[in-house]
Formats: sequence, structure tokens, C-alpha cells
Amino acid sequence: MSLAPPLARPDLPATARIALRPLAEAMDQLLHLPALHGLPPFDGGTAADAAAGLAAVADGAGDDIAAYALVDTGGAVCGWTSLVAIDRRHRHAALGPAWHIGEGGDVRLGCHAVHLLLRLAFETLGLVRVEALVAPRDREAHRLLDRLGFVREGIRRAGRWTADGRLHDVAPWSVVATQWPATARIQAAFLDEQDSPWQGRLPSIMPP
Repeated sequence: MSLAPPLARPDLPATARIALRPLAEAMDQLLHLPALHGLPPFDGGTAADAAAGLAAVADGAGDDIAAYALVDTGGAVCGWTSLVAIDRRHRHAALGPAWHIGEGGDVRLGCHAVHLLLRLAFETLGLVRVEALVAPRDREAHRLLDRLGFVREGIRRAGRWTADGRLHDVAPWSVVATQWPATARIQAAFLDEQDSPWQGRLPSIMPP
């Protein structure tokens, strides 16, 4: 999957629907999107907290976070995504907070964003492991990660603090560098299926 110039940058990955951009280049557009300020609280925080955190990242605060704006094929900013807990010594990272809007739905765009983050992690940053931490009972997230080729690793008890000071169990899912080539192919096929105009239609109306 690729995105035709001039929207694609040679140093950042892209799919047929979205491309990554350095966050600093898109902050003005991102923070003025009305939908951002209608977000529900994330981990006890607010949209204003998210905006402040994004601004800090854009200014270069902390090198354990890599956050990017997402732009669509028309060049419009349609969200942001991030890698967090980047450990350059052990070459590990985790999928961080993200927010997506756009035609086709949040879940589909989110799948594209995850694919781009993993390409960046393994093909550019040289990481050996990327994990996603989700709630143990979030079945929808578990199904999606499974479709995207992640491997579940059990339950990490008391694995996450929320912004309001609560401690929760998490279920870690991961992709490692040795499995990435096969996982990349799985994800490419899944994204193509998600973007198909026939996705989710009744078999009787699917083309022959």
C-alpha cells in the first residue's frame, strides 16, 4: 500500500488512506478541529489535557514518545497516533493514545494507523517489540488485535495507572520483529478487506 506524492513523505510510511506527519507540522490544524474538543475523557483526562500533551510532544518534550498527525488523501488532518514507553536500549515500545476521525469510521482508520506505527517501529526505528495494552474484558479490542496479527500474552496484573489514580489489570498483546514480515502481509490483506466497498454486505449482493 502506498500513497501517491505529494502527500507521501519518503521518510514516513503511508497507506492508501492516510499518511503520517510530524506532529509539529499539524498542531494548528489538529487543535482547531471541533471534534477534538468533543472527546470524552481519556483515562480520567480531558480533551484539553490531550491537547496540552500533544503540544508538549510537538515541542520535543521527552524522547520516549513519538506522536504523529494523520493526514488523509486530500491533505486534511484526520487524527493523531503515538508510540509510547520507547526504550531505545532494549528496543521496545507500546502503542499509545490515539484519536481518529474520517470517512469510513474510526475503527478502520485506527487499523491503518496501527499498521503505520508498526512499519515505523520495525522498519525505521529498528525496534524488536511493540505491545498494545488493553482492558482484559474489551472483547472488541482483542478481536481486532488478533485480526491485525498481534499475539496475546496473558494478563498483567495491576499493570496500568489511570489519570485518576486507579490501578487496573491489562492484557498485553505484542508483535515482535521476527514475525513482522508475515504480520505486515496479514495486515495489508486485512486493511484491503476493511476498505473494500463490499465489506460487511450480504453475500447475495457481492460481486462474482
